[in-house]
Amino acid sequence: MTVPGEGAGAIPQPASQQEISATPLWHLYDYDLSHQTFTLMRIEEYLYREASFLDSRILEYACPSVRYELRHLGQMFPRLGDDRAPLGFIFHVGHCGSTLLSRALAVSPRVLPFREPLTLRNLSADHRELDTPLSFMARPEWDWLLTTVLDSLARRFREGQVNVVKATSTGNNLIAPVLAESPRHRALLLYLPLEVYLATMLGKRKEGGDLWTQARTRMRDWMGIEAEPSFSLHELQAAHFAVLSWITSMHHMMAARDRYAERVAMLDFERLLSNPDHHLPEAASLFGIDDESAEIVERFPEISAGYSKRPDKRYTPETRVQLLNLSRDEHGADIRIGLDWARSLIARSPTLVALDEYLD
Repeated sequence: MTVPGEGAGAIPQPASQQEISATPLWHLYDYDLSHQTFTLMRIEEYLYREASFLDSRILEYACPSVRYELRHLGQMFPRLGDDRAPLGFIFHVGHCGSTLLSRALAVSPRVLPFREPLTLRNLSADHRELDTPLSFMARPEWDWLLTTVLDSLARRFREGQVNVVKATSTGNNLIAPVLAESPRHRALLLYLPLEVYLATMLGKRKEGGDLWTQARTRMRDWMGIEAEPSFSLHELQAAHFAVLSWITSMHHMMAARDRYAERVAMLDFERLLSNPDHHLPEAASLFGIDDESAEIVERFPEISAGYSKRPDKRYTPETRVQLLNLSRDEHGADIRIGLDWARSLIARSPTLVALDEYLD
């Protein structure tokens, strides 16, 4: 891949340069290196607030979209530089209330939420292949693409809007590159103690296969900790997959917290639920919307009474506690296996020592 944008000729219609540059109305939905294309999707402001995901699941809304050759990308999204508004990010371990937090912050009319944009998922996957024979890009090209994607996410419908981007849980390898890209970015890192995470994930096994579908991604991240792993995926069970997911995510978070402490906040979702009056204002302050925190706190009981990915479905904090306890009863032995395995991994990896206090 060569860095696109120079000498690419006129931008084809129907989306004009002015339409694209002025607001996020034309969202940079996707890019495809193998076909050298990218896709813009027309998303109205209300839909950014409504949609739980900006990945393939947004397709159910049948939004108009236009595909372009990748060589036009640099023209579509010229560098914003100092004109770029600050970006807020929510990174998380997965199934830990990140969508709820995004919806809570979006109570503020100043907050424009971007929930799991597909471009960040692509960047995350491509980052893991950098400097290997599998990569379509050299590192400078990936850096250029990261900045271009962030420029696209920084566009606002109006002055003073604060864009808060929630990444997918496999995107935690982007925390450090995103924070390094601009000193104005801020990141909230949402997690669960491992015991709660194990109960959550083992209780969800019948609902889907996140632990399996993400296993190779987690193993790639683990190999950044232990270059020659002492285990293979085929030897692991569900509890081990969950531990691998949690440890690699927390490792990315802790590294970012240590390096960018002034721009990062770690938040335990259990503590958020137990004391939202305290933790929601902290989150609002991180993203520069302190003056909106009272309304966010006031609306939180209403927002937390529904399942955030499907707000029409009732799912209260009390329901969550009941399901967690049911999972503990049903999967208690596996939870103990997971905790013991995590302790053994932490004990033999000096870079993981700090995770010991987050187990339960």
